[in-house]
Amino acid sequence: MGTVQSVSAAPDGSVKAILFKTGGFLGFGGKMVAVPEGRFTKAGDNIQLGMTADEVSKLPETKEQS
Repeated sequence: MGTVQSVSAAPDGSVKAILFKTGGFLGFGGKMVAVPEGRFTKAGDNIQLGMTADEVSKLPETKEQS
C-alpha cells in the first residue's frame, strides 16, 4: 500500500503518526499521508494498518517530515 517515510513523535517519545507515501507508480507520483496513532500496529519490521486502501487514499496529503 505504501512505504513508511518517517515517524511523527510527541516530545515524550510516543508515536503520534506514521508518515508514508502511497499511490504512484515506480516511485513517481503518489502522496505523503499521515496515519494517526491507533490506526496501525507494529510487529517487528512490519506495520499493519487498521484502514482500508480506500480510507488511506482519502487521507489528506501532508508535507510534514519528522
